[in-house]
Amino acid sequence: MADGSRGVPFPKRIRLPAEAYGDRDRVFHVVIRARVESIPFRDDEVAGAVWEVLEQEASSEHVALAAACLMPDHLHLAASPGDITLTAWIGRFKSLSTRVVWREGWRGVLWQPSFFDRYVRPGDWDEVLAYIVNNPVAEGLCDDASTWPWRAVWE
Repeated sequence: MADGSRGVPFPKRIRLPAEAYGDRDRVFHVVIRARVESIPFRDDEVAGAVWEVLEQEASSEHVALAAACLMPDHLHLAASPGDITLTAWIGRFKSLSTRVVWREGWRGVLWQPSFFDRYVRPGDWDEVLAYIVNNPVAEGLCDDASTWPWRAVWE
C-alpha cells in the first residue's frame, strides 16, 4: 500500500470497553502513526520537538510511561493511564505535539486518527519492552538500539 502500513491503511477502532483505558493496573502497547504518506520524524527537529513533549508528559500525572521509541513514521509506547484515561492522554499528546511542531515550521496534520493498542499481559512484558526498544535495529535504522536518540525506558 502507498502509506507503507503493511496492509493496514488506517488504525483499528478501539475494541476494549472504555473503562479499560482508565484502569491504572493495565499496561498497553500503543502505536500512534504519523499522517498517511508522511515520514515527519525523519527530520531531527520535528522528532526532537515531539520527543520533548513526550518527556514532559512522562513526568506528569496524566500517564505512566514505561517505554517509548519514536520511529520515522510512528511512535511506540508502553503506557498505563494516569489521572486521565489513556485515550484522553493520547488525544492530549497528539494535540500538544502537533502545536509544538507547527511552531517548528511543520504544516498540516501530524498524526493519523486513533491509534493501535494491545493490552500487555504480565507474562508478555519482557517481550513487549524488547520489541519497543529494539525497533530501530529491527527496521535497519541503526546497529545498536542504545544509539537511537528517540527511545527511553522509564522506571
